[in-house]
Amino acid sequence: MSLSAEEAMLAKYDRAIGKAISARRKTLGLRQDQLGDAVHRTYVSDIERGLKSPSYRTLLKVANALGCQASDLVLEAERRMSANSA
Repeated sequence: MSLSAEEAMLAKYDRAIGKAISARRKTLGLRQDQLGDAVHRTYVSDIERGLKSPSYRTLLKVANALGCQASDLVLEAERRMSANSA
């Protein structure tokens, strides 16, 4: 069974938000387990690999742990998606 166009687009967004989180975390020199009480390390790993889609609440927690706004991560994800589609 193939993914619908909408499901495929959402899967790309999941990967892009994961890459945005990973890039921010690595820029700060943090390991996944150093995000404190935000989310469990294995869940961060799943998000960063695009296997899980974070809820808005989780995105807020992760952004707070990374010292940024959730909107910063969303904008970076959108930038990555635009760059990949160009």
